[in-house]
Amino acid sequence: MIVTEFYSEDVRLVVPGKQGRSDRFVGPSVRVGERPEDVSAILVAEEFEQFVERAVVPVSHFLCPRAATGTELVPEAVVTTRRAKRQVTTAHSSPLGPAAGGVVASGRRVTPVRHRDFSRRQPKPRAMEITDVRVERIEVPLDRPLGVSRDRSMSARGAAFVVVETDEGITGIGEGVGPESYIIERIVEEKYAPLLIGEDPLDIERHWQSMVTDTVYKDRKGQGLSAASGVDIALWDVAGKHHGVPVYRLLGGPMEESLKPYASDLFWQDPETMAERAGSYVDRGFAGVKTHLGRGLDADEERVAAMRDAIGPDTALMVDMNCGYDRPEARRVGRMLEEYDVYWYEEPMTPYDVDGLAALREELSVPIASGENEYTKWGFHDLFEADAVDYAMPDVMRCGGITEAKKICALAETYNTVCTPHCFTTGVGLAATMHVMAASPACEWLEFDPTHFEVYEPLFETPPEIEDGRIALPEEPGLGVHLDEDVIGEFRVD
Repeated sequence: MIVTEFYSEDVRLVVPGKQGRSDRFVGPSVRVGERPEDVSAILVAEEFEQFVERAVVPVSHFLCPRAATGTELVPEAVVTTRRAKRQVTTAHSSPLGPAAGGVVASGRRVTPVRHRDFSRRQPKPRAMEITDVRVERIEVPLDRPLGVSRDRSMSARGAAFVVVETDEGITGIGEGVGPESYIIERIVEEKYAPLLIGEDPLDIERHWQSMVTDTVYKDRKGQGLSAASGVDIALWDVAGKHHGVPVYRLLGGPMEESLKPYASDLFWQDPETMAERAGSYVDRGFAGVKTHLGRGLDADEERVAAMRDAIGPDTALMVDMNCGYDRPEARRVGRMLEEYDVYWYEEPMTPYDVDGLAALREELSVPIASGENEYTKWGFHDLFEADAVDYAMPDVMRCGGITEAKKICALAETYNTVCTPHCFTTGVGLAATMHVMAASPACEWLEFDPTHFEVYEPLFETPPEIEDGRIALPEEPGLGVHLDEDVIGEFRVD
């Protein structure tokens, strides 16, 4: 015999002849062919049909409880079984509906049952709130200038740390990268802080949209994105600490327990000094080194040849031109680099010449890398659509933070393009980059500053070290970094 079971607190079934168990619940949940140990009512199929006919309840109430919200059940919805051979009716009814109850013929009062309102939800627990958003700026003087293309150089390195504080005592740290840190400070504190204070820091995507796309003037490139990147990274740090896990866990990682770094230093000096430094990084365990050139074909080749001799044929040699050439010169230098088995040719010309990059990539065998000066998934979409790069280089501190970098990596994956994020910054930016890379199958090389920069390794809870050519991921909750006053205090600027 096919048995139909249904039970609920919405309607009460009167089954005479069952002493001590005359009142049974029936209702929305229906399961066919089962006989659990403890059921509220069991009827044969035809009895269920009569129940539906006699009850003042639409069939949809039993098929979709949520759709039945607002259905009024009245005391007349008292049902009997055919097996009982007698009709049970109510002695009286109330216009107030089921909550008023009713008396059956046996003299027993039907206990009123309140219909559940599925539209009402339990109150949401009180959310954590952001109490402060501010920027800490530093500037670190350098022992030697960092020379790049077109006779440009840096004598100091600055940073803008974004600090997000919450009412639960959790503090998140981020970093935004831009030419002038004071601009990032003003944007964060004057524009973004008022949007964020009092809000839940875990609503990261909503905050990203608010900062980047919900304003009248869309800040999709430039300093607005750099500032938003710093805030976004800090929010992810809060989220990781709140949940007690590294950020890459929240992003779906890790893909692996460690990352493969390359040494990013080798700024413009004489060929012998650059070659010596390159060799020292190989001795420290780096499988790749990157140099900065872009001061003419002959001078570039002299240094490339010296460094290739120093590191041998098995170490990857990356060359960064820092946007130093026009199309014709970039083509001539690219032909030269092909002779030295250069791993990639980075930003040979202005990043805004996407068509020029695509044409150069078509003409040369050396792979093209670009993207550190690009912003958001929309900007990288244009690069990918133009088939302009072999290696995409989003800067997590500039492109839109962890939220956007993760999307860019996913987009690169759909275009079968490798991601090697740009990361020449402090330990905060390095940590953010490591977490993004750990959660993406599209990523390959980690850019690593081997110069023992004062605000690099010391900002980590556990300073990163190279072992067997790789760097282990942070294991602490959040990013795994902190702003040590003893480290940054002497470099702080107002």
